[in-house]
Amino acid sequence: MGRLFIFLMIAIIAGAISLIKNSVGAATGNEDLKKSSVQSEAKNVMDKTAKGISWMEEQWEDSK
Repeated sequence: MGRLFIFLMIAIIAGAISLIKNSVGAATGNEDLKKSSVQSEAKNVMDKTAKGISWMEEQWEDSK
């Protein structure tokens, strides 16, 4: 259940980021922002989340 919740949260966040980038790209005429996809944003969010979790684990081990 927990993994499903995390997956859904990442998908929602990635969708929101992609929608915002597409909107800003359309308003400013920036083609790179217009081409933003949910898949690429989801990958970025997952990569950043993994780095954050790794950092927290390192901090936990250092504090022991």
